[in-house]
Amino acid sequence: MNLPQEAVLYVGDPMCSWCYGFNPVLSKVEEVYGDQIPVKAVMGGLRPGELAEPLDEKLSRFLRHHWKQVQEATGQPFGYDFLEKEGFVYDTEPACRAVVAFRNFLPSRELAFFSDLQSSFYRDGKDPTDARTFQELAESYDLDGQRYLEFFGSDEARYQTSLDFQLGRAVGVTGFPALVHLKDQRAMVISYGYTPFLQIQEVMDTLVLKTSATDGSQGGPEAGDACDLDSGCQESSGA
Repeated sequence: MNLPQEAVLYVGDPMCSWCYGFNPVLSKVEEVYGDQIPVKAVMGGLRPGELAEPLDEKLSRFLRHHWKQVQEATGQPFGYDFLEKEGFVYDTEPACRAVVAFRNFLPSRELAFFSDLQSSFYRDGKDPTDARTFQELAESYDLDGQRYLEFFGSDEARYQTSLDFQLGRAVGVTGFPALVHLKDQRAMVISYGYTPFLQIQEVMDTLVLKTSATDGSQGGPEAGDACDLDSGCQESSGA
């Protein structure tokens, strides 16, 4: 990923339910601040590859519980029938790679594609590991579906996706969604976990848009509800 000298990094995963809940907030961030500072997506990798889990009865109950929490907290619509799907493996790498592949064709619409991919899964029940899901979405942006699929399946797409995972960890993110201000190779967390826009706005206006002497270990609101790399989706204490 070619990053500008300064950017707001959105670190998330298409198969992170709190990231889906965060989409309206992210859209507001991009609407209000996008002309002043670029907002760039970084795929975090919630359960990629070796960390993938089969969607058994235990995981289905776990996800149903957290999806309901997200729906109640954010108002985002969920369809629950997918949780009954037999033989599904909850591997988030293909969905992350789908976004990275799309970035290579239409980088200015990357966040929109990310949001549409999440809606296709959480709301519409489409398979977020099936290349046909990604192709259909790419074609809705007037991309050549076959060219998109060829790149999606390439070693280069896998390599770029792994670089996203590394970048997310390099800026200190271990749970999603997260917003990070990156400037001159220094990172400061703006928000961690689901955070209302007004809290993000306060940090953006007081710490990000105004030159600040704070270093990357300071600033940002307290952690909200998040999907964690180690324990999956969780509620923060006091949330």
